[in-house]
Amino acid sequence: MSGIEFYTDNGFVQISDKSPALGFLKKAADGENNRQPGYYNFAEVYGVGGKYFFAPISELSIYGNSGLEVYSEKGKLMFSSAMKLLSFVKPFYVDIPNNKNTPFVHAGGLERHYGYMIIKDQSRHYYKNKQFIQGGPPYYDDEWVYDVYAESFKPRYSRGRIEIVYSFEFAYRGGGITDPGTWSGPPPLMEGFIVDLTAIEG
Repeated sequence: MSGIEFYTDNGFVQISDKSPALGFLKKAADGENNRQPGYYNFAEVYGVGGKYFFAPISELSIYGNSGLEVYSEKGKLMFSSAMKLLSFVKPFYVDIPNNKNTPFVHAGGLERHYGYMIIKDQSRHYYKNKQFIQGGPPYYDDEWVYDVYAESFKPRYSRGRIEIVYSFEFAYRGGGITDPGTWSGPPPLMEGFIVDLTAIEG
């Protein structure tokens, strides 16, 4: 240990004078993501109330004299008690072999609100009920029509609890000029962190 460091019960560095803490920026509006100007590479966190942006304290317009503060050797503000901190609870990883029938579950205190931050996310489409339609006048193009199902992992929230569960859902009835095969996309998986959003949603 060098300098000031605070750890969670699970061993994650929560506050350090070597790197800025992540604090709550705003709730994301529909369609907003961290690939857009103004939010580029900010952390996206999902909870029962929607999606939230978290950002380094340097992006949060928090200045001195606001309770507990931690500074770097160069005098840069690394943490302030004026912000709502992103609190990491545990990492998770789910995939088809291990979690198709067994959800990942985190259960904590009944008064807590849990969410998740994604590091990696994969999903795929499955094509069923395919029909080939022979082309005829006036266009003569052959066509395939089919049902598209989405296979992925999704959260399920309840009081003091979050689960990451396998999902296989009808998406839409589609069509095209070629046979789509059976699958498109990589096998579903999700990797990330369970986080405590009680300060935001509580």
